[in-house]
Amino acid sequence: LKFPDGSEAEYAKGTKAEAVVKEKFKKDLAKALGSKLNGKVIDLSLPVDESGEFDIVTFDDEAGLDMFRHSSSHVMALAVKRIYKDVKVAIGPSIEDGFYYDFDNLKISDADLPQIEDEIKKVILEKLPFIRREITREEGLELFKDEPYKIDLINDLPLGEKLTTYKLGEFEDLCRGPHVPDSGVIGAIKFLKVAGAYWRGDSRNKMLTRIYAT
Repeated sequence: LKFPDGSEAEYAKGTKAEAVVKEKFKKDLAKALGSKLNGKVIDLSLPVDESGEFDIVTFDDEAGLDMFRHSSSHVMALAVKRIYKDVKVAIGPSIEDGFYYDFDNLKISDADLPQIEDEIKKVILEKLPFIRREITREEGLELFKDEPYKIDLINDLPLGEKLTTYKLGEFEDLCRGPHVPDSGVIGAIKFLKVAGAYWRGDSRNKMLTRIYAT
């Protein structure tokens, strides 16, 4: 592997990115949210399986900020699902000033947000790891059989394509990642607004509840 300071080092194939970061980026270890291998951002928990250029991503990088925001959306979704058991989840991407997550079967107002914020604080304090796994299409259809929006997304994917999920506590989401190591990395989440949004942005589809936060 080649590093930004011009140095090089050899590692056994399959060495976890986290181990490389601990050895080569000691002074920036606390800032590392993920790593970058040949320009591709990957989780610290993933194995390094090819030679090339290696670096870390931090909150100060655009890629690190995007990872941080997207991980925050999973934290929020877990908190919402803990309180509202019958909610269905749609998508939760990062956006320019934060992130959002779309939910179905969720009727809330601004008055309900403090309760969700309290649950988010609990999730952060629990320092739950983001656990990535690869599954088949068939496994995905079974896993998300009660999540119609995830089924819709899976059915859009090419046949034979491997799916990835990320599990955070009891919440497992269809997601490509990457993510920060655990929920404790997310210091705090502040809600911005609650709005309505059509599934896939199409007014012929159902109106979902969208929570914006940062």
